[in-house]
Parts: sequence; structure tokens; C-alpha cells
Amino acid sequence: MTAKFFILAALFFLSVLGHSCSPAVRAKKAHPPGDGPGAPDKAQAPADADPYLWLEEIESAEALGWARHENEMTEKRLIGDARFADLKKNALDILQATDRIPFGRIRGGYVYNFWQDESHVRGLWRRSPLASYVAPEPAWEDLLDVDALAEKEGEPWVLAAITPAPAPSLRCMISLSRGGKDATVKRELDVATRTFVDGGFALPEAKSEVAWVDADTLIVGTDFGPGSLTDSGYPRVLKLWRRGTDLAAAPVVYEAAASDVSAFTLTSFAPGGKTVIVGRAETFFESAYALRDDDGTLHPVAFPKSSELQAVCADQVLAKLRQPWQVGQRTLPAGSLVGLSIADIRAHRDAAPRVVVLPEERTTIQEVVATADRLLVTLLRNVQGEVRAYRTGTNGEWTSETLALPQAGTLSAFGAEPMSSAAHDSVSERRDNAAAPGQVAAGALRRRGDDGRAARSGKR
Repeated sequence: MTAKFFILAALFFLSVLGHSCSPAVRAKKAHPPGDGPGAPDKAQAPADADPYLWLEEIESAEALGWARHENEMTEKRLIGDARFADLKKNALDILQATDRIPFGRIRGGYVYNFWQDESHVRGLWRRSPLASYVAPEPAWEDLLDVDALAEKEGEPWVLAAITPAPAPSLRCMISLSRGGKDATVKRELDVATRTFVDGGFALPEAKSEVAWVDADTLIVGTDFGPGSLTDSGYPRVLKLWRRGTDLAAAPVVYEAAASDVSAFTLTSFAPGGKTVIVGRAETFFESAYALRDDDGTLHPVAFPKSSELQAVCADQVLAKLRQPWQVGQRTLPAGSLVGLSIADIRAHRDAAPRVVVLPEERTTIQEVVATADRLLVTLLRNVQGEVRAYRTGTNGEWTSETLALPQAGTLSAFGAEPMSSAAHDSVSERRDNAAAPGQVAAGALRRRGDDGRAARSGKR
């Protein structure tokens, strides 16, 4: 199922490259009002009406019928192409290769990986101890077999998201989608027992938003009934749901406008303390953020609405600027990575942002990841990867060093152990090169008081 989807998507993309217009334009040409399956009668529409407005009702019988017809035509055209069989085989060989690198995330001394192959089309969530992961043959512990779950429950489950509770808890919220829909069913999974928690947190199918506040509390946005969703169909109302209580009676902690895209929550559990940020996406590219205290007090975060929140690190909230930001007499250019002090946000002080990264010629920020002690920023300079480790001094200003990593190809660094008391941050670096096989190297960034270099423990 999943492999077929990606194959068809890839082949469709290739097929439209040879056409002079985009798929959207072709769709309009294919079915004006009154033409094609599912399209409404054009005689019913006013002369000055948008002839394609009926497609806005994405779950209407007319729109679904039109989409079904278009899909059938596309699939017939692809499968009928003489190249299809070979392209399908090549795509499957790549997607199901048993020697591909099992990329994952580090948490609590384990690498967590989601694996798909010919025997696990829907996927297998598993983990391996970090020391074993860097060995030629890692020892994997299966946590959730989505294929087995789908067969047992008679549902076309797709694993949409995994939201772990803050350490040391080994529980997480699992989001399951029927056939890949935006709406998901959410259940609490105990990783230690590899079973869903009896009487644990659970949400029925809806376009929901969940974030952990602590091991027994969630902030939840879902379909609570009339008025609880935005005009876009996403959560408008956020509630604080404590374990063992009725969600319907949970207190409201934040509300977006009906005209917004969605309300959302972001949480961080760094050594400096828990940080909860709520916000509303006014558009797909503009959002307003607020820091939430445990007593419910909200403190606006004074980033421009066009900025993109990245992480919380060193008692600062960090964002990347999509547009220039005028701060006093200074203009911070688009592409900058900047931070606002959490203390300043709570005190409602109009303090200048701390600059982490300023854009350079031919350089862009690819990724920002917070570890327990540092901020890892992956840059792309002249299409070559570079990873810098940033940390703050007593004045809150950021300094950096470039990690001694191979420069050929693109890099991706990710860290973990934000609540660990270990003497290092576990990190893993992914390296891709169009002229050579990809690699992953696992190692550690030593904490303050040492040279701060990456110590490799192995690679695959």
C-alpha cells in the first residue's frame, strides 16, 4: 500500500514533466462546471461565480467523485505506459532494500526507527540500544507492528505520528490514520510493555493536536463539538486534560479565531525546565506565539508573525526569520536565526533578540536541533553540508564552533537526551552524497568544561 502510493506519486510527477501546464491547470481544463463525473451542473451557477468553487467542499460527493475519476485516469495512464513495470521494480528495490540505513532518533540511550519493507508494508516501529546501533547488525526490539495491528483490527492503519512523554516516562501518544487521512485516532502506548494503556489517554478520529505537559497531563485540541474547529477544519480550542478526568470538562487554556488555520502547542523539556508554548496559525506562513505558565498565564512571544519557531535552548526561544525584522535601528535580515530570553518574555520586557546565525552569501540554514547543552545548526554552503554547535555564555550571547565532519555532500545532525544527566549529548549525523552511499555516524558532544568536539563512537 505505502510503496504503491510512493511509486504512483513519483511516476505521476515524472509524467507531468513533459506537459506544458501544471496538474492544477490541467484539472481545470479537464472538468469545467457541468463536465466530467461529479461536477455540478453549470446552469445552476451564476454567470459571475467562481466555476471551481465546488471543489472547496473537499468531502462533498461532487469533489470526491471528481478526484476519484482523476485518480482512475492517472493510474490507467501510468500503468499503461511501457516503462511502468521497470520503473515500479526499480522503485520497490530501493524502497525495500534490506541494506539501507535505518535512520532514527535517539532517546534514553536508544535509537528509535520506523522501518518498512516487503514484509512490513505499513511499517514497524522499533528501537536498538545506541551501542548496538553502530554495530554491523543492530539488535532491534519491536515496539509496534502496524501491519499486525491493521490486520487484527481490520483497519487500513497508517502511522501518522509518535509523540513521546517527557523522560523518564516510556509512554507516548500514537497517531493512527485510516488510509493516510489528516484525521487520526490517538492512543497512549506503553513502550516498556509494548501495549496500549488500558484506560489511558485516547482520542477518536479527528484532526487533533496533542502535546505533553507532564507524564499525566496533555494539552489537547480536537473536535469538541460545534465551534471548536476553525473554518479550515483544524482545532480552534485547546484544553488541559489530566489523566483520569473527563475531557469534555477539561479547562480551556487557549483559543484561536475561527478564521485561523489552527491552534497548536509546542513543549520543551530541557534541563533548565519545562517550556510550554501555545499559538495560532493565522495563515500557513504567519503565526502568533505565547508562553504559557503552569498557572495559565500567557506571555506573548514578540517574534514577527512570519517567523518560524525552531527550538527552545539555553533559556531562549529560537526562531528563523522568513522576512527582515526591524529591531530599533537594526534590521535583522531574512534567514537569520534569533532568540528571545524566556525571562524577558515572562517579564514582558522589550529586549533585543539574541542573534545566533546571520545569513551568509551562498549559505542557508537547513536544520536546527536543541540538545541538552547546545544548539546544533546544519548549514548548506555551496551545496556542501556544515554543522555548527552553539552555546551561550553568562551574558546570553551565542558562540559557535564548526564540528570536524566531512564536508562532501549534505549533512543532518540530530540530538537527544535533553533530560539526561550524562556527561555528553548523544548525537547522530547523517551524511548524503549524490556520488556515494549515505552514512550515519553516532557519537557525543561533551558538556561544558571540555573541548566540545564530537567524539565518534561508530558509523554505518
